[in-house]
Amino acid sequence: GPYSSAASISVDGASNVFVPFGIMQTLGGIANGAIATKSDPRLVFIAAMGLLCVTSAFYSLCRELWEFLLVCAILGYGISGFFATFGTMIAQRFHGPNLPLIMSLAFAGAALGGFFGSPLATEITNAEGGNYAHATVLMSLSFFIAGVLGMFVITDVEDADAHLMQPVTALPSAVASSGQRTPKDKQPLLQPSSAVQDVSPLGSHNHLISPTERYAPTNGAEELHSPADRHASKA
Repeated sequence: GPYSSAASISVDGASNVFVPFGIMQTLGGIANGAIATKSDPRLVFIAAMGLLCVTSAFYSLCRELWEFLLVCAILGYGISGFFATFGTMIAQRFHGPNLPLIMSLAFAGAALGGFFGSPLATEITNAEGGNYAHATVLMSLSFFIAGVLGMFVITDVEDADAHLMQPVTALPSAVASSGQRTPKDKQPLLQPSSAVQDVSPLGSHNHLISPTERYAPTNGAEELHSPADRHASKA
């Protein structure tokens, strides 16, 4: 086979290959999230796809255990860049009740890619007599396409239409500046306490209306001053 001249790796050593992958994916998620917060999630996404493209292409060149450990650690960090930024990029460009559907479709696409990608890579490897170089090239090409889409197809938020592409938090000010009324579903759920007091049926400015004041005459005519008196007069 293509790897007959290479020294075999023990099962115990091979089982530890994905340990650095998981560690770097966890730490990288925190690091990439912080970097994306300080800069632009789109740039972090493009950088992560470039890192994955280069690293996965060299995966077939690994022969020693430490090489596999290093490559898997880099791959874990690159994958974390995708998960740390992809949802944010969607939320920056879409809003409204269809946002959960858009996010679920996007992440379902990533899952479907893994569902079809693994059997395809296995078939390519078997067709090449066990040489998985072409399979890793296919994986590298998929990351390259994602990076190109992020660089040239996904536009910046500032270049898009404000009503359709900006986050939900930017909609009230954008709509107000255009002279239109803010939709009910975009209005804040909580109002200041002063505004609640002004419209309260019990009174305003921390003043509670007593039953006598509530039923006091308003047009100069003689009226009953309490619910009990009104009920007695009707009887």
